[in-house]
Amino acid sequence: MEKALWFGLVMSLFIAASAFAIRRQRARVRKAWGEVAARLGGTIVPARGMGWRSQSGRVEAKIGASSVVMDHFMVSHGKHATLYTRTRVATLCSKRLRSYRKTIFSGIGKALGMQDLVVGDPIYDDLFIIQGDDEMWARSVLHDLLIKEHVRAPMLQLHVKDGWVETIQAGYDYDVDRLERRMRMTAALALSVEAHS
Repeated sequence: MEKALWFGLVMSLFIAASAFAIRRQRARVRKAWGEVAARLGGTIVPARGMGWRSQSGRVEAKIGASSVVMDHFMVSHGKHATLYTRTRVATLCSKRLRSYRKTIFSGIGKALGMQDLVVGDPIYDDLFIIQGDDEMWARSVLHDLLIKEHVRAPMLQLHVKDGWVETIQAGYDYDVDRLERRMRMTAALALSVEAHS
């Protein structure tokens, strides 16, 4: 009986600590996103719902001609899931592009035939795997300013697919300057995609 009581107490403390940590994390996200929205003249749309059917909160901002949205989404991996922070802009472009940082496994993938386009910037080509429908189009879209910005934020993945221009990164990010740059970078990528489509 005493072991069960101790186990119950430990579990209660664990649940309370987890709930506190989640509330604290959400408060940090709300604060950072509020500052980003204020800087960009955007708005925050609060999270809605509970559990699996809930919708993440998001920041919406008009940057140039682009309506940029920043939100979170989860990807399940069986018993585990990974949270991602995403910025996105809708596009009419039907081409596909993906650029992400090389890992220790990239060499193996390339040896097995994985695509890796070359855009002509030696530093960028060395740091990133670039995949897409059209190498010349990828070179046009990934111009010097975008390349420099992506090198400054190497953990971001750039995607153009299924009617969206996106930047994606695993986990939460609370750095207001970095989040603002990221939203501006997504708008610049969307502008470049539209200009070259």
